[in-house]
Amino acid sequence: PLSLSSFSVTFNDPLTAPTYFELKARKVLGGNRLGPEAIWKFGVIVDKAPPVIAANSIAVARQLDDTTFETITISPDGIYRTNRESLKVTGTFSDAAPGEIKDIAIKRDDHPTANTDADDADDVSDFTLEVDAKDSAASTFTLIAHDKAGNPSAPLSLNVIHDSTEPSFASLTIDRDGSGAVYAPQDIALSGTLPPSPPSFTTRFTAVRVSGSTAAGSTLSLGPASPSPPAQVTVNADGTFSKDFTLSSGTTQFAIRITNPFGTTKMWDPAFSVGVDNTPPTVTLTEPATGYTRIAAPTLVFATKKQDATDDNAVCTLIYTAANGIATSLEQTEEDYSASHTFAIPEGRVLALLSPGEEKIATVSVLCTDEAGNAMASPTRFTINLDAKLPEITNVVMQNGIPLPTTSDEDARFGFYLFTQTYFTVTASEPVKCRYTSLQSIAYEYMNHFSDGGTFSASVSSSNAPTGVISLTDGREQSFYLDCVDRAGNLVSARGSAYHVATHTDLGGPIRIVATEPSVASSTGQPTLQVATDAQSECTIKSMTAPVSASSAMKALFDNKVMRRVNTNTPANDGYYWSSFIP
Repeated sequence: PLSLSSFSVTFNDPLTAPTYFELKARKVLGGNRLGPEAIWKFGVIVDKAPPVIAANSIAVARQLDDTTFETITISPDGIYRTNRESLKVTGTFSDAAPGEIKDIAIKRDDHPTANTDADDADDVSDFTLEVDAKDSAASTFTLIAHDKAGNPSAPLSLNVIHDSTEPSFASLTIDRDGSGAVYAPQDIALSGTLPPSPPSFTTRFTAVRVSGSTAAGSTLSLGPASPSPPAQVTVNADGTFSKDFTLSSGTTQFAIRITNPFGTTKMWDPAFSVGVDNTPPTVTLTEPATGYTRIAAPTLVFATKKQDATDDNAVCTLIYTAANGIATSLEQTEEDYSASHTFAIPEGRVLALLSPGEEKIATVSVLCTDEAGNAMASPTRFTINLDAKLPEITNVVMQNGIPLPTTSDEDARFGFYLFTQTYFTVTASEPVKCRYTSLQSIAYEYMNHFSDGGTFSASVSSSNAPTGVISLTDGREQSFYLDCVDRAGNLVSARGSAYHVATHTDLGGPIRIVATEPSVASSTGQPTLQVATDAQSECTIKSMTAPVSASSAMKALFDNKVMRRVNTNTPANDGYYWSSFIP
């Protein structure tokens, strides 16, 4: 019996089974009397069995918004991948003594997280934990359950990687013959992310295979952009994929949608386009544009076009027989796909042996295959004119001024000009392109253009349009020099002597002249010639030749005759002064 108000009892015998204890106590009253007996009974259970967390019950979900969670599928390598910072982990547990679980704790990389959660309700056998995966490029979350006896469960590890990077391709290949065989000229390879402007490709086949690779575990949709979204395509365990398509004529736009294992989605719409084209290209010579050159080993440039005249990327072969009789082929490779094709004739394989002053003709052929794989059935032949002969300038005419507007048939028979402008007419032995300058030493390429628009002609005139008329400075004499080139680029100068024109400040020349034929075509008829000037002037006509269309009587009166002067200085209705001449 104990007479203490508190006590402690130690049992040295180990407890090997559930043991029940009974405690009796009485209160001591006055006179050493004992009060009523109080009895307490309790049992002690020995529990050394740890609790168990069911590994196959674990589920991890990423938080999309305040109320929505999306379950993450563990990858074959045992890693949970997420692009979200907040995760929810759920699962179930069990213990040898039901209802004896005290709590579930979670650690991140061996450090307790701020999101440790415990559930000590005796009738609950599942749990929910929230963790933060931010900045966890690769983290290990460890779950441990404790029962009420203090036994810890075996730790259960969850490997988590957080990455919000957008999906991309490791490779993407469009096999435009649809066979899957190695056919390099037809395969188009892309990598990484697609360019901002969707690329377009052409093929002569309706069967196309699209293959490539992306991150293993991704979900991929690939196909024509319409209907949308495209159909899902199987991604193999190694991240590779392949899908065959049958195209219609015209252009088909493709869309691609990838969701990577972290849950990030990227959409390319359109991603690229494929056009079906089974027509061979056409080829034209663009340099030299005239087909003439003065060089025996020129650089030739050709252009390839589609039927609709748009550019058609192709590779070409230039075929010709060199001057030494050797059959020569200049071939482009698949890296040279373009709509423009440049071939430099080697010095050792010239088109012809060309001496100064000679003119020869060479023939070349071009055979092309476009990017769609369409090959020309036969080569296109081109004639190259080799011209080392200088052109001859046979005549140069310089006239003062531009013709005034004519008001009648009679006005048109006379060449009347204002003296503040001038123009040239050049006649040559072959088509030439001429330029002019007022500086004697300036090179041809820096000289002024005539108004012929830069075309080659055997008769080049600067009066074809007002832009070609040369304006003069009043009150001074000016000199002009001419240079011309032929279609082959041979330069000839017409500046053996300068062409001069003097500008008059006070014109004093005729503004308009009106000729009146006799009313009766006879020897007694008298034609009248009226001249309008801008000031009171005396006008004299020394001699005149009748127009070709004039009557025989008029010809007799005009031809080679000295005309007398009559000066009336009578103002006309338009303010000009008239002087009349009668033969």
